[in-house]
Amino acid sequence: MPSGRRIFTDPAVDSLAEEIGVARVPAVFLDQVAEQPAQAGVAAVGRGHVHELVQSPAGQGRVEPGAGSLDGAVRLGWALWRFWYLRGHVEEGVRWFHDILDRETGLSAYSRARALSAAGLLTFGHGDLAEGESLLGRALPLGREVADRQGTARALGALAQIVAARGEPQTAREYLAESLALSCERRDEWFIAFIHDFYGQLALDEQDLVAADAYFADALTVARRSGDRLAILYTVHALADARRRGGDEASAEVLLDEGLSLSRETGDAASAATLLGTLASIADSRGDDEAAARLSGATEAVRRDGGRSSWLAAFNARGAGQGPDLSALRTRLGAAAFDHVREAGASEYAAG
Repeated sequence: MPSGRRIFTDPAVDSLAEEIGVARVPAVFLDQVAEQPAQAGVAAVGRGHVHELVQSPAGQGRVEPGAGSLDGAVRLGWALWRFWYLRGHVEEGVRWFHDILDRETGLSAYSRARALSAAGLLTFGHGDLAEGESLLGRALPLGREVADRQGTARALGALAQIVAARGEPQTAREYLAESLALSCERRDEWFIAFIHDFYGQLALDEQDLVAADAYFADALTVARRSGDRLAILYTVHALADARRRGGDEASAEVLLDEGLSLSRETGDAASAATLLGTLASIADSRGDDEAAARLSGATEAVRRDGGRSSWLAAFNARGAGQGPDLSALRTRLGAAAFDHVREAGASEYAAG
């Protein structure tokens, strides 16, 4: 790997060092990960190592070169995949794992299974279902062979979403059942919440709003119990979608506002843009043109500032967060008023 190549685009994150990789990550994220090592996959790296990353002056940590160094890079990447998701750096995460997988030697079977799973999850989350399925399909038998229950559960959950999108709900349910069993064995509550979410998405696809609402409500209970921000954020958006489809837009708005607050706390601009766009659509549907224009202005401002690639939009219902028809809004409000309100919305969101 060339020295000085940037693995993150965020200026707060430094470049990878040649061969092994040195990642600078905001200490607030690493503190959060260190508090939940089992959920974030940090147990393999070690709580002490994470605190060492947080406490070092530059926020910098190193996996030392030598024997097993690529396995160490996989462990670190596995620990950071949620950071890549939440901060919109999916492409950098995919590159990390592909750089590792391109090596012919120096990688254990266990680490190769993990790297394939992680690359597949990130690729799927970025919207490339075909490549994601290919990577996850390679990870699954290898993960089973090396008894990587966590990686296998993740791969099965993502594959369930992919085959469901292709119109194979029964196969999706079979994958989810196995994923749930593996996750329950590990008491992996944050991913159990996701599996309930995935079942809820299947119910939504079948227009069974009652079942979908129940699955998402169960998922939110588990997610909140786990304290996992990613699971909570995903689930409030999914439940809001079900409530909105069922005609309960007031409840949907409460949930979306909760998700928006959480997005801001975690610096997840991409998800904030998705949530703001959905709120703008709700305002539009109830005929509140001014609120719809204001929220759409905030949405566009967040997207301009780096919130374009949203894992929420990839995982949730197609079209999530697209917002209202802006040309129709402009016509109803008038061009001058429309532009003024949108600019005010962008300024209000930036001001917090």
